[in-house]
Amino acid sequence: PTTTRSQLAAEYLESCRKHRTPPIDSVLQQIRELPDNTIGGGVRSARLTLSQCSLLGPRPIDALEALMRKVQFRRLELDHADIDDEGAEALFDMIEFYESTSAICLMGPQRFGIRGWQAASRMIKKSVELTELEVCDSPLESSHAPVLERALRPASCRLRVLCLQQAALAGEPLLCLVIALKTNTSIRELRLGDNRLTPSDAQQIASVLRYNTRLQLLDLSNNLIQDSGVEYISSALVEQAEHSPPSAVASPLSPHSACGYESTGLAFLVLWNNQLTRNCAQNLAKVLRTSKSLCVLNVGRNPLGSEAVRSLVGRGLVSLGLQAARLGPDAARGLADIIRGGERLQVSAGIT
Repeated sequence: PTTTRSQLAAEYLESCRKHRTPPIDSVLQQIRELPDNTIGGGVRSARLTLSQCSLLGPRPIDALEALMRKVQFRRLELDHADIDDEGAEALFDMIEFYESTSAICLMGPQRFGIRGWQAASRMIKKSVELTELEVCDSPLESSHAPVLERALRPASCRLRVLCLQQAALAGEPLLCLVIALKTNTSIRELRLGDNRLTPSDAQQIASVLRYNTRLQLLDLSNNLIQDSGVEYISSALVEQAEHSPPSAVASPLSPHSACGYESTGLAFLVLWNNQLTRNCAQNLAKVLRTSKSLCVLNVGRNPLGSEAVRSLVGRGLVSLGLQAARLGPDAARGLADIIRGGERLQVSAGIT
């Protein structure tokens, strides 16, 4: 590379002096550990983590430009960093300009407000390389959700993965996202774990599944959707399968999938720990009988019981997660029936 690690560290220190801001020690350490082939933009480095540091105002971010203009990353993490609107605007604008990362992760409560989210929205709209947005342990306020919704709605949106965990989505914030997700054609993975989503929230998610056949993974782990919520989602998936049946090779886990083929229909459904009972089995069984795309189902940590297990036999199912599902001592026969029902079916279960 034209710039060595030690030279890049010196440039960052000089940039900090110029912008009158103290250097971030963890950033210096990460610069010293950069692979040689990542300096200069040839190959993306694995990640840049800005952890528990002060990013208040534009100066700390402006100083980071010495690094960002020469190194791109696969993942950029803000891990409980103290960042306000000015810092967020500077960071997201810089990521957009330099295409600094393919994935951005915001972990922990954020101090920035509407201006910061507007900058994030511009970044999502304009970045060519950004494909993943993850927000974890950071409530998405009702006033901020419409800003994110506007970024997800355009046909030009390139995000493939949207992960909003512990983001307090239940109710109004989720409604805003649903509006965008109904017509979004880029997102393939939607992860909404730990949001205390209720059956009424599941009804809104079901409306997305009726319109959006591009979504391949839906993770609703650790919510409160209950059996009635599963009924909404199951009905939507049955309707999805009946109106837009995918090709027989559509499953992303299928060994016959054609390279580059865009499958339609949900393939992965995770319902781990949602207060489900045996009463949801009939609806899930109907999905498994109808869907030609669903190949992975996880209903672990729900008290389903052994009778419910017997009904979960579906054509094309490759993996069934039943860990901590409280199946009872008589579940072994039901599991055997499931395994016999599918050639490649893998069952993960702890019989208790």
